[in-house]
Order: sequence, then C-alpha cells, then structure tokens
Amino acid sequence: MGGKVYDRRPLEVDRDPRKQLAEEVGRFPKLTPESLLAGYVKSLQDFGMEALRQVIGIDLPLFFAWLKGLIPNFDFTSFPTPEQAWTSIIHAFLDPLSGIGDAITKAFSGITLVDPGTAANNVWNAITGILTVGNNAQNVGNNAMREINALKARFFAGDGAYYIDNLDYASSPYLPSPYVRYESGPGAGTFGPNGSSALAWKAAGASARTCCYRNPDMHISTGKFGAAMLLETVSERSGPMNYLGAVNSSGNGIALGRSFNQAGLVTVSAGVPSALISPLSYTEDKGDSWEIYYGTTADPRSARIILNGGAAVVVADTGITLDNDIYLYLGGSAVNFFFTQAVPARVGSFTFFESNL
Repeated sequence: MGGKVYDRRPLEVDRDPRKQLAEEVGRFPKLTPESLLAGYVKSLQDFGMEALRQVIGIDLPLFFAWLKGLIPNFDFTSFPTPEQAWTSIIHAFLDPLSGIGDAITKAFSGITLVDPGTAANNVWNAITGILTVGNNAQNVGNNAMREINALKARFFAGDGAYYIDNLDYASSPYLPSPYVRYESGPGAGTFGPNGSSALAWKAAGASARTCCYRNPDMHISTGKFGAAMLLETVSERSGPMNYLGAVNSSGNGIALGRSFNQAGLVTVSAGVPSALISPLSYTEDKGDSWEIYYGTTADPRSARIILNGGAAVVVADTGITLDNDIYLYLGGSAVNFFFTQAVPARVGSFTFFESNL
C-alpha cells in the first residue's frame, strides 16, 4: 500500500538557540518590580473604568459629570479627575491586604484636594460617602442618597444654616430633647427612633394618631427653606402619612405630606397637619427621597416638592407667608386598618437648610 513518506531526520540547526534567546531578551528593557507595577497600573488604567463599573456599578466619569450638573456653580478644579481617582484606587488595590472595597475607601480617603476650602471639603466628604461600598444594595443606595441629600443641603444653604440628622439615637418612643412634640388623634402609638438610625412608628391599638415634632435648635431666619428626607420603607397601605417642612415657634407653617400613593402640600396649625392640598398620584418605593423647597427671591410664597430628583409638585403661589424665623417640622400619622394601625414609612435621615434660591 502506498502512503506518505515522512523524513524523520533531525533538522539542521545552524545557530545555538540558547544564544538566540539571550539576544532576543537583551532587546527588552530590564524588568524591575517598579517597571512591572507601572505596566500593570497602565493596563488597569486603560481598562479599569469599565472594570470598576462592573464591580461596584459606578461609572466615575459619568458620576463626576452628574455631580457637576447637580451643583453647577461649584468650582471643581480642586478635585481630582476621574482618571486620577482611579489611579489612586489601583495603587491602593495593589496592597495585598486590600479588597476592592478597601481599595476604594483607602484611595478616596487618601486623596488631597488642591484647594481644600470648607465648601470643597464638605462636597468631597459627601462624594466619599456616596462611594462607600461593602453593604448590601439597599444599604448602599440608602447611604448614597443620605450623602446626596447632605451634599444638597450644604450647597443650597451657601453661607446659611443647614442641619443634618441621621437619627443615630437609642430606641425610644419619641425623639429626644430639644425636639418639641405635637400629638393629636384619638389613638395611641408614637413615631420615635428605633435604635438603628431610623425613625419608625411604634404601633399601639387600632385608632388614628399623629405624632410630629419641631426642633427649636434647627432654626432659619430668612423664611426660605429646603428640606429632604430618605424613606427606608414603603407605607402600609393608603392613609398613613409622612410630613416634612417648617413651622414658626407656635407650630404654624407648611410641609410636604406623602402617603402610600399620593403627595402634596399641607398647612400646619399649632403642630397639626391638614389634609393634602391638590395631591399628586405616584408609585412609592423603598429608598425614596423627598424634598421640599419653599420661597425664592422671585416668588417668596412658591413651593416645590421633589421625588428622587424629579419635580413632582410645583405651586407658584401657596398663599402662605411664613415668618422669617422658622424651624424644622417632621412627623407622621397612622390610621385605622381593621384591628390594627397602618403606619407611615420609616425615615432614615433628613436635612433642613436655608435655601439660597
């Protein structure tokens, strides 16, 4: 049978392969730990933005662009570029004791601002808080929104007063002094700290009850204010309400009110909120952030209610003129639901600030 014939003789080699290999290696620069690190960092820089986005869901360029849109009058020239921030993350990540979360925390806490003024530090602290990782998705989202609300309070207050309460109190039926309490309705139940950095309704009985507060230490003297609150849960059915706004020392003022599926303005008289005025329908979700702004230079009696950054209710003239001296107003109400109470959403944090609009 015919077939292919293979020449099994060894190939003739006219050069020593070991010598040739040595010559080839000699053409490359000498490899050192420093040069290897530099090359690794360069590779991560080339592809790392996408890698970071995949790992923690944050696109740094878009994130920084969003911040500039959020506070357009702020000077960001003292801040690192996204590329510089990412380089710092890479160097921290190369520490063998660091995971990606530790690396991000180390990197952003280690960056020095070019011009660390008070405003820059405030904004940068909020950014580092937004980028905190290591929690579950809901907690990360809550932390981010909490820091965003704090950042907005600092920005809109300008040189004016702003207040932030993350509700880090021991569990109690009521908020502690100096909060002044207003209670109404035939039922029982209280709205107080739950010991886990939140304000939660403590149900009792089945009848309707309202529990709200004024804080005399959270004071604004211009009659124009902004306020925001983060809600960690949804309401139980329709009817229960959360309130946030401002009142004078007699407990008279204006607030936003929101329930399971409606939101709007309410008037406040002696600490007691009215029914919703011209409410808007919406769909609630965990982690909702609600804001109210009252008064601008052009329209001193106007009001805006904002849900998760988008305008929900705009009233050009509320018909309400606030005193110059106003104070935080916050609270909630429960309603009857068969043999128990349907309760308002849990509040994770809030801000109250002088508005410079």
